[in-house]
Amino acid sequence: MQAALALFHANKNIFVEHGVREHFNILKLHSMVHYIDSIRLFGSADGFNTELPERLHIDFAKRAYRASNRRNYVIQMTTWLRRQESIYLQYAYLRWWASQNAANEDSHSQDSDTSIDSDSDGDSPLPADHHQLRAVDLPWQIHRFTMFTASRGYFVPRTCPFPNSKIQWLVDNHNASLIIPALDEFLRHNLHTRSHRKLTLQDRVDVYKYVKVLSPARPHFNSAKCLFKVRASPEIASKDPRKLPSPARFDTVLVIKDRDQYTASGEGISGLRVAEVKAVFDLPPHLGRFSCPLMYIHWFRPLQSFDENLQSFRLTRSSRQHQPNAAVLPVDRLLRPVHLTPRFSRDGSEEFYPNRYIDLELFERLS
Repeated sequence: MQAALALFHANKNIFVEHGVREHFNILKLHSMVHYIDSIRLFGSADGFNTELPERLHIDFAKRAYRASNRRNYVIQMTTWLRRQESIYLQYAYLRWWASQNAANEDSHSQDSDTSIDSDSDGDSPLPADHHQLRAVDLPWQIHRFTMFTASRGYFVPRTCPFPNSKIQWLVDNHNASLIIPALDEFLRHNLHTRSHRKLTLQDRVDVYKYVKVLSPARPHFNSAKCLFKVRASPEIASKDPRKLPSPARFDTVLVIKDRDQYTASGEGISGLRVAEVKAVFDLPPHLGRFSCPLMYIHWFRPLQSFDENLQSFRLTRSSRQHQPNAAVLPVDRLLRPVHLTPRFSRDGSEEFYPNRYIDLELFERLS
């Protein structure tokens, strides 16, 4: 590659001499200078392309044109871009202003903490999720979240996409065959309601396609990267008969199985377990009141088996009496999604490996 690049630069002036080009100040050609060093430093150039200007074309041309009414669009595109720049400048100013106020509040809190510590006999331990979220890093949607603690919360759509759905529909479309016994067990342990009538497949619940969760902030991570979307969506038929239906999607997540272990540790996998979310729904009013939506899940086996060759945990689906090990839990037990890589074998057995390289926070937790 280096020889080919040197050969090109040695002979490129022929295009200038014949008037084909006036210069070679082209971004794509300049990028080629860095490819060799990048490959030596980081390995094979997977996913590289030469379409760097395409991103600007989308932002400055395609989106601006779509915002117009397609008549005299140049003036409208210019106006739209100017307004976008004004909004961005205002947003940048608000971020700067919030960071200045946060710094002032931190200095005042440190002064007050110092005065308090001087009167105390010893240091009190901090809770596991004591790192506070920095408002300056969070997107504007954060005000819509319902917070469990200072650093954890959830959000579901205000308009339920599948209201008043029969449990039979959940069984058929969400593979929630054990939701009735799992929900009965949840009610016995959490609401202590032993007098409620027996649930049937004709009972109705409000079902959501997804839930957004806010995980605890980490001191060296951007707080905006603590927002995750967990989907539990069935197959949805397309309104256009020529198009295929949207496939079902049931995300796998890290669930707080043991609150005490998780709170005591705060890091690693203590108190955590992997599960597949099959449905997110609200508890019917006649069964009682609960502070947050519920989720029906299928457990994986605990994070105990470790593959030394791959340096990763090995997971299989948990079963009980030849059926999925199912449970109903509140969404406040949901910590974050986790990507599982399947291992294909000739005997048809299912094994999965958590992909700890999907982001830095998961890498630290699973290492």
